[in-house]
Amino acid sequence: MSRSQENTLIDDCLDKHDLALEYRKNKRYEEAIELLTEATEDIRKPQNKLNEVHLISVLQDTLAGVYMEINEIEKAISYFQKSILNLDMFLEHTATDKETILHHENQIMKLTDMALLYKSLQEYDDAITSYNKIISRHKLMKELDNSYNNNDDIFAVQGEIFMVKAEVSDLKEENLEQATQYLKKAINSFTLAHNSNPENYDYLKNKSLAEITLADNYSLNYDKSEEALKLLETANKSFTTLLEIDPKDEGVIISSANVTSHIGRIYREFGEIYIALDYFKKALKAYETYLEISPMDYETMDYIAVNLNNIANIYISIDKKSNVPKLLEKAIEYYDVVLNESATKENSNYDALIVEEVIYHKAIAQIDLSRFYMETNCLEKAKALLETIIIDADKAMSFNSMNIDYINQRALALTIEAEIADIEHKTTQGIEKYKEAISIFDQALELKPNDLFTINHRAIAKANIVTSCIYANKKKEGDIWFEEAMKDYEYGINLSPTFTDMVINRADLLSTWSHTNKHSIKQDELLKLLEQATADYQKVLAVYPNHFSAKNNLLTVSSDIADVYKEQGRNREALAIYYDEVKSYDAFLNIYNNDLMTLMNAAVSKLLLAKLLIEVNQIDEALNFLKQSLQDYDMALKSDQNDMETLINKSLALREIIDIETSSKQLEDNQKLNTKLLTLFDYYFTDVNHEKDTQTLTHNMTSPLSNLLHGYYLSEHKDVLAILKALETTKAKTLKMLMHSALDKNQLYPLDMQQQEKLLILQEKLLEVQNDIRTIKITYKETKTTYENLKGFKNIPQDDFLKVEKKLEANVAQKENLYNDFHTYSKEIAKLLKIQTLDEESLYEEVVTHLEEDAVILYPLYNYDRGELQVISIYKTHKDLKIEIQHQKLKDTPNFSNFILLIKEFEAFFYLNDEKDKTAKIKSFNSKYGRLPKKTLELIFEFDNKNKIINPKINHTAFIRNYRYQIIESALEYLNEPINKAVPKGMKKIYFSPFGDLNMLPLHAIKVDEAHYLIDNYEVIYISSLSLWANAKKHALKKEVLTLHNLYVSHDKANDNFCSEEIVACKKIIDGKSQDKISSKGFKELVHEKDFNILHLSVHGKAQLDNPLDSTLLFKESKLSLMEIHGLKLNANLVILSACESNLAKVEGADELLAFERAFMIAGASNIISTFDVVDSSSTKAFLNSFYTNLNKNDSFSKAFQRSAIKAIEADNMEWMLFRFMGI
Repeated sequence: MSRSQENTLIDDCLDKHDLALEYRKNKRYEEAIELLTEATEDIRKPQNKLNEVHLISVLQDTLAGVYMEINEIEKAISYFQKSILNLDMFLEHTATDKETILHHENQIMKLTDMALLYKSLQEYDDAITSYNKIISRHKLMKELDNSYNNNDDIFAVQGEIFMVKAEVSDLKEENLEQATQYLKKAINSFTLAHNSNPENYDYLKNKSLAEITLADNYSLNYDKSEEALKLLETANKSFTTLLEIDPKDEGVIISSANVTSHIGRIYREFGEIYIALDYFKKALKAYETYLEISPMDYETMDYIAVNLNNIANIYISIDKKSNVPKLLEKAIEYYDVVLNESATKENSNYDALIVEEVIYHKAIAQIDLSRFYMETNCLEKAKALLETIIIDADKAMSFNSMNIDYINQRALALTIEAEIADIEHKTTQGIEKYKEAISIFDQALELKPNDLFTINHRAIAKANIVTSCIYANKKKEGDIWFEEAMKDYEYGINLSPTFTDMVINRADLLSTWSHTNKHSIKQDELLKLLEQATADYQKVLAVYPNHFSAKNNLLTVSSDIADVYKEQGRNREALAIYYDEVKSYDAFLNIYNNDLMTLMNAAVSKLLLAKLLIEVNQIDEALNFLKQSLQDYDMALKSDQNDMETLINKSLALREIIDIETSSKQLEDNQKLNTKLLTLFDYYFTDVNHEKDTQTLTHNMTSPLSNLLHGYYLSEHKDVLAILKALETTKAKTLKMLMHSALDKNQLYPLDMQQQEKLLILQEKLLEVQNDIRTIKITYKETKTTYENLKGFKNIPQDDFLKVEKKLEANVAQKENLYNDFHTYSKEIAKLLKIQTLDEESLYEEVVTHLEEDAVILYPLYNYDRGELQVISIYKTHKDLKIEIQHQKLKDTPNFSNFILLIKEFEAFFYLNDEKDKTAKIKSFNSKYGRLPKKTLELIFEFDNKNKIINPKINHTAFIRNYRYQIIESALEYLNEPINKAVPKGMKKIYFSPFGDLNMLPLHAIKVDEAHYLIDNYEVIYISSLSLWANAKKHALKKEVLTLHNLYVSHDKANDNFCSEEIVACKKIIDGKSQDKISSKGFKELVHEKDFNILHLSVHGKAQLDNPLDSTLLFKESKLSLMEIHGLKLNANLVILSACESNLAKVEGADELLAFERAFMIAGASNIISTFDVVDSSSTKAFLNSFYTNLNKNDSFSKAFQRSAIKAIEADNMEWMLFRFMGI
């Protein structure tokens, strides 16, 4: 080959090389590879004697670069190796020293790329070999030219070697300490490099990256978070400097964002959540900037989503939830982009690792979103999302069953499903879900025994079982799980004593356990538990003085300790705690000035301090703290003027103030506030889906109603209509609850086709309005947040401010309109289902019309929290209504339900056969009923010298015939004076409409004097609400010939004939048709849409105290549920329920006696006789025989009932107490 031919060949190859570079620049990689391969082969052709190794090296170097870009890593490494080999061959024969140095620099660049590629393949030994070759070449270059200064390069490469060794050690958990040492050496090497050449900012960048990695390692050990923060802050300063030099440096932008986010995570760990929030927002902004430069970078999208999730969680913790769903949904969108994109192409090893992280991070965001849905009562949304999470987890585990994150993902989803089951009052199902989650956490811990995250969440699941067991009255099982949870916390805290989440969770469990069991364990034991919780919080605060959760929770526990001190009469020590609390919260507010939770807690602490100061007669100081408390509540209400918890607490503070300093202004404020609360509670029933939720709401209504009535009690002017409306609004909750239940089970109402269609349309409208209400609530909160934020900025255009203000006003108006629509549709449904309601507009007139001149309506209301009884008397003077309010503080603060529950449980004791069960039951008597009056307990129990119950001292027969009535009378003793005082002179009839636990007591057995009961002097009639009473008055059948329209239904249990014998005896007095051993279906067909004078049911019944809607009447081989009774349509002057426990059904709250009498009243009965408890068959027969005999004498139903009771009293038969007459 001639020289000319050689030059032509070289020029041709160089042209191909240049064209390949152009193709590479335009990402036409296949064409570039084809040209470069062709050029290389041209030079290597056998006839080509030139065999230009230098040119071949260049071509191979470029080929390696192309393969590197298309992620064919092994081919890239191969071509780098060939290129280096060829260039070294060239250097051996032809190069000068100066050229050699230049070529060595080129070889170093290739070796650097090779090292990076080996690292990406996790071939760390080869990476280290490459770096060592780089150091060797740097030393060789120094030998070739003494003036060549490359010390900085050598230091930097040594730093890279230490970084690789640290990464290798990191992969093995047992070598974390070794990894830490390598990282320190790397930081030192990069520092030496930068000191040697301060102009090379890559060294500063690498030093900062090493600091970040070391900080990550420290973060794995919660004891070293402070050191991690120092490293990150140093790195952050370095990146700030680097960004000032080159604001577009992509590596620096992403690394700076990483540092900022990590600092946020550490501050969150410290509990300084507002500082953390600021860093997360800054990091988010930086990541979004980087994503504009590199739009499809998986890692950056993952980082963005993680920070969105972090921000959402902080908003949840500080109760700013309006933006939470948007943040989490946006995070999930980013994760989906990564997953969808990665599914369409082959990913690098590094990208594949990121995708694994994304799968788990997406699950965490979905879990947080499902929890948010759960907490905002969007349970169906939460369930659907959790189902997706579990399917995704199972799918991920099928690809990688050893990934602990996927295993935890499934377990975490199950824990939220368990929490939802708890909310839906499916406690047993919830406990099983928790147990399933725990078993999955166990699997994760088999793979990684000391994983703190898993240990912590397994402990949380166990602690949740404790709470569920408490709710389900499974104390023994709860005790076991409490110990199990504590073991997990102990183990985890021993592994990492400053893992704050676990320390706080253990303290929370101790606090919850103490609070729940405060009546069943000794006070010294209780204090020990509370002090242990306090020690945990203090441990966290010793390290992180401003930890948000630890600070707030510690102060909550200190209140519990103060409560114990108060009960022990240690008021001085309790006061000291409250003073410290107030001081601490005020100091805390200086740090977190706008935090609503802290503001609320500060107000509560002042209220508690004031109440104790009142007890010790330091009235002026108490008043001062109460007024401060009001100011705090008003400040909190600026964020949300309808926040229920704040309004309730403000009501309590105002209540204390009006007792000390009564002014017309304060009384007016009290009336407005509590009327508003009752209205809001009324609105909140639009979101109620479950009976227990209704119970909670109705129970909570007692406080504002009581406070409202107390204000009127102190006031000279009593607004009769306002008081009536308040009473009826509260009572109406029961009816609304029944309506909600009816909507869920409308098939129980046998409507015709047209009515069914109308019902379905109304249901759809009602559900649509409910959804709109939920949406507008979220929109309102978002607008409110924007409004508050705008107020905090200067120079905001007035037009912008006014727009938001108008939008806020529009939200409020829209919400009110939706509530009105809801109530309109509710009334239409009630009318369709014949659930009678009474319009407020006609309330006064209806009562005036139907209330007799010699009758009084009594509303007894007992506020257990304050130990106060209020009795509202409503009666007529001429054609006007008059209202009087009695107020009395009851000695010993009795818990009335416990008297009745003691009767039920003591009776059950006699049916136990196992001695262990009897011993456990006796122990439970001490824990449950130990606070009942000693004289009551002494009726039936023997005590040891420590005043502990040890044995019953009476037999079953004596209890049934005598002592259960004495227990009832001991409960009624508290009511004798205030009830008698509430009855105006000249009255002959009392209508009782009790609230709360007073529904469980036979108020007609209240003593007038030592020898007489109320029933001796008055006809006593119970009414559920004015709505039902007034409508029953209007729609009652006219009394016809007594032998017509009477129906007697009986069904005996096996081997007894009590029910049928009772029916036979009653039929002899008043004739009628009879049915024996009928099925529940047959009974419904028999009575539906029929008219009766008397409908007498002598069947057995079982009331469920915890869930009244599950109560049943027993018919032939079938049961008739309370809900089915609601669905009947009938007209009956009188329904007699002589079944066992046909009336007793306790539900906490107002108008909560949801037993069979209420059901039949709604079905269309005007009057009902029912029983509180099991009644002896002979006594039942005697009482009803007397009742029917009196009816034959033309007595009214209520008069006949009164005469029958008096006859029983005269015969010394106490079972008359267990009968109750409800009606008109």
